[in-house]
Parts: sequence; C-alpha cells; structure tokens
Amino acid sequence: MAHLANRIRHGAEAAAGKAKQAYGRWTGNSRMEDKGTRQRLVAESKKLGDNVIHAARQGRSKIRRWTRRRSDMP
Repeated sequence: MAHLANRIRHGAEAAAGKAKQAYGRWTGNSRMEDKGTRQRLVAESKKLGDNVIHAARQGRSKIRRWTRRRSDMP
C-alpha cells in the first residue's frame, strides 16, 4: 500500500515540477524553469527508487515461495 501512495506522491511532485518548468519557459524566467526541472528530476528519481524497492520485495517473496515448495518435496 505504501508503494502506491509513494507513486502517487512522486507523480504529483513530477507534475508540479513539469508545470513550474513550463511556466518558467513561458515567462522567460530561467530560474523558475531550472527549479521546475530540478523538482521533476528529483521526483522521477524517487519513483525509480521506489520501483527498485518494489521489485526487490517481489523477488524476495518469490524466492521464499520457491524454497517452501522445494522443502515440501519428498
């Protein structure tokens, strides 16, 4: 459940960064554009980290299930 909440939160952060970036580009404010780019990239890297953690947890549970099946065999 935390994975879903983090994905939503980081997606919202990325969208806000993209909006800041577009606003800065539209107004000619390079500082705002840079701030938006930075916010978007940080949010995307957090999403990537969450995906790595999620994949590792899934892999761990698959290994546990596989070892249980192997130990049940005669």
